[in-house]
Amino acid sequence: MSRYKIELAFAGYDTHPMLAAFVLPVKRFVHGKNIVAQVPAKVLLNDGSTVKVKMYDLEKALVFTPPEFAQFFQPFTPSEELVRDFDVVSFTEGGLRSAAGTLDESVKGTMEEMIGKCVMDSYKSCGNAKSCPIETYKRIVTAAAATAAAAAAFCSAAAATAAAATARAASLESYKPQFNRRARNTFVIPPGFDEDAFQKDPLPIGIDAHEFATKAEQNAICRKLIAQLYGFAGAPPMSDAMQRLLDLPEKPVAGAHTCKYCCQPMELSKVAQKYKAKEHYLNLCHDDPERGTRADNVYWGHTSCNREQGGCSMFQRVLQGLQLATRTTFTEEQQATLRPLVAALKVSLGSV
Repeated sequence: MSRYKIELAFAGYDTHPMLAAFVLPVKRFVHGKNIVAQVPAKVLLNDGSTVKVKMYDLEKALVFTPPEFAQFFQPFTPSEELVRDFDVVSFTEGGLRSAAGTLDESVKGTMEEMIGKCVMDSYKSCGNAKSCPIETYKRIVTAAAATAAAAAAFCSAAAATAAAATARAASLESYKPQFNRRARNTFVIPPGFDEDAFQKDPLPIGIDAHEFATKAEQNAICRKLIAQLYGFAGAPPMSDAMQRLLDLPEKPVAGAHTCKYCCQPMELSKVAQKYKAKEHYLNLCHDDPERGTRADNVYWGHTSCNREQGGCSMFQRVLQGLQLATRTTFTEEQQATLRPLVAALKVSLGSV
């Protein structure tokens, strides 16, 4: 299901009874330690005193009282596609590590670390250091309320409220609307979003459109990234159990996977992904950033190459290179290096 179909599904609902199988939050809100985004939810239990709700983008079900449920949710009729995607079972890091079997100590640490990264990047959106943590949000809101109460002792209620609003805004003005590592199947921030208005209530809203992927697409991404990992130079042979789990027609060949940008092999021995490392060796890269996060558009590539690519598509970068080449004078050695590439380009263009 495309993100556009998901967005359309989010937008509509009918007049079924309030305790229908699927519902949609009226707006985003805080519930316990969770920020509930405006995504569809399924009612799992309603025993008259408790309503258990499974959000589309949260792993654990949330529990509400009937009055809370009536206040926060409205009826929603999902598409058949969304119903199917809602119940898709994701690959897990534990399951993948188990399927990997016994690994040689020389590669075990790196392989386990990379399996975790495959899962993280497949199922979670990018990190956002400026996403307001819920505990920070609650602390700031509580402090603003205390400011209002203190101000009320010596000024008007309106002035006290204004003082609290000013204190709250000053504390929250630096935050951004994107979640920090939220499920990829969460709410998509709409185009033209008013970030100034967001600062009045800066709970994270959702994720950028290019980060979105359905649960089925996330599984496809994970399957591809794990297969590519076993294609790194120096990677161990893939186990039969892993091949069965991923449902791959054949096992990857070590050394076969290359960074699409520079066409050089990805090497397991060079992986360095420790948190806050000065330079990561690899990134989740996109062939064309405008096409979003899809299995047929992502790959493991070099961090340096990803930085060079920036937000350009592969075609845009090729075009830039060719335009630059037409304005450059090459040495004989450089010409010798370029001739095989020019010949290959002619073949791909159907010139010979």
